[in-house]
Amino acid sequence: MNKKLKHTYISINSIIMAVIIILWLLQDRLGYPYPMPQKLLQVGLAILSALFAMVLPVWMRIWAFSAYHRRRLKATYKDFIRFEKLTIISSAFAFALAPVAFLFELNLWARYFITFMAIYALYFSYPSDKKLNTDLRLFKLSQNETLE
Repeated sequence: MNKKLKHTYISINSIIMAVIIILWLLQDRLGYPYPMPQKLLQVGLAILSALFAMVLPVWMRIWAFSAYHRRRLKATYKDFIRFEKLTIISSAFAFALAPVAFLFELNLWARYFITFMAIYALYFSYPSDKKLNTDLRLFKLSQNETLE
């Protein structure tokens, strides 16, 4: 289980990291930062990064745990893996906004905020053993059930 989730985490985020490296290597040829057509878009990018990095994963966690506890249902291993993968994917969207912040002329506060949200998303979505064990307890699953 842990290996599958780490593989998902590394594969998605390595693609985004490759895009960042390619953009960095081609910055002279591409001639960015490009002008921002609307100054309000930089606020929108900052809000989107906060939504994908913090709000959506926390909301998914609260919704999933409350849905199982309220209905007194027992989560399955498949539900747990789906939940963890969705957390990784939503956080990857926040990480994907980091190169976008450097492609356009943004205020420094917006650029730094989006970068900080990207780093936080990477940290939050990493499937560590401690996090997975906590989530397993919240889903009322045991390690033995996940091995089946």
